[in-house]
Amino acid sequence: HYGATFGGVILQWAHEVAEVAAARHARCPVVTVSIDDVYFLAPSHVGTRVVLKASVNRVFNRSMEVGVRVEGHRLNGEIVLIN
Repeated sequence: HYGATFGGVILQWAHEVAEVAAARHARCPVVTVSIDDVYFLAPSHVGTRVVLKASVNRVFNRSMEVGVRVEGHRLNGEIVLIN
């Protein structure tokens, strides 16, 4: 795997972080209906600290839109947008 984190693992983390943000906003259990787009902009190599940031973007009557930003914080201090 060329020393990089598998994309499916990062997608799992993003899904879990989005669920936490949605459940905290709704104050009840939530389910995922769909995921619109996923773009991997840069690889996350071994030694990169992955930071995930979720935000509730829009709220409707019975649904909401949650966005997740995935950053890679490298050992040299560089911050790279992974997703």
